[in-house]
Amino acid sequence: MSDPLIDNEVIETKPFTEAIVNEYLQSSNTFEKHPLWHYQQPETIFDNKQIIACLRKLEIPTLDNRATIVGGFTGQFSGCLRDIGMKVTFTDPMDEWVRNASNLGFESFRYSAANLPKIILEKTDICATFECYCFLPCSSEGITCLRLLTTKQGLLFVESKLTHNAMRKKCGSGLKHSFHRFVAPYCISRMSRSTSNLLLHHIWLEEPYRRLAELDCKVAEYLYCDPKNDQRTILISSEMVKQLVEKMDVSERIILISLERLFQLHHGWLDDPDEFRMYIKSFKFTPDVCVAIAES
Repeated sequence: MSDPLIDNEVIETKPFTEAIVNEYLQSSNTFEKHPLWHYQQPETIFDNKQIIACLRKLEIPTLDNRATIVGGFTGQFSGCLRDIGMKVTFTDPMDEWVRNASNLGFESFRYSAANLPKIILEKTDICATFECYCFLPCSSEGITCLRLLTTKQGLLFVESKLTHNAMRKKCGSGLKHSFHRFVAPYCISRMSRSTSNLLLHHIWLEEPYRRLAELDCKVAEYLYCDPKNDQRTILISSEMVKQLVEKMDVSERIILISLERLFQLHHGWLDDPDEFRMYIKSFKFTPDVCVAIAES
């Protein structure tokens, strides 16, 4: 497991405050301040029997399975997983929902998906979320999902059919498209099942590819967090590759291939097609490293 690359993340909180949620619940038919799909969790019926049946088909254990909830929000989904036998750790970036979860008896922490600490991931069998679309890998934050996928069972993403249909109508694509960049470098595995009102998506990496993901997360951590790399745009030189070889205690070829995977996961968000970006920092290979990657 690796540490997060960032300590703090700017999160849009206004639509998700307790006051706004209560306002929506009191006037859902006339509420227009924010998209209605933000508020499906407190109105969703989680049928435990149907969910257990789906999880069995997805080959996800329930009894004592350690689930870390990402973006736990109002907590009904967390309660469902606890009710069916999972050991649930609740996380959310907003203090009020962390306090609410603590009052409901959960072990609760104030973290976003991007800054989940290594110590929590090490005690996690599966990460799970209900309609927390903000951390999906459709931007420069692919590394956020990659860290979650280093857990033994990967990620359980649950969404209501109502929200799924609304998102497809608005965006023209569904959850499957969000993970297309993981297919080539990590041979990602995906399976979905449904209840009468929910879609359950299981996204995970088989053991060999999970090890690759763990290595890549550690390489990304070094690139992003090393005090010497304090610029916003960082040139990955042959000297930096040598430092990575020494730090990771692996061959140069393994490091070069790891850098290529990180490039595949994060490139395309900048004007320069040869750069890739993770959060607020951009990275570019020097010409000699480009040649070495091509030959590796």
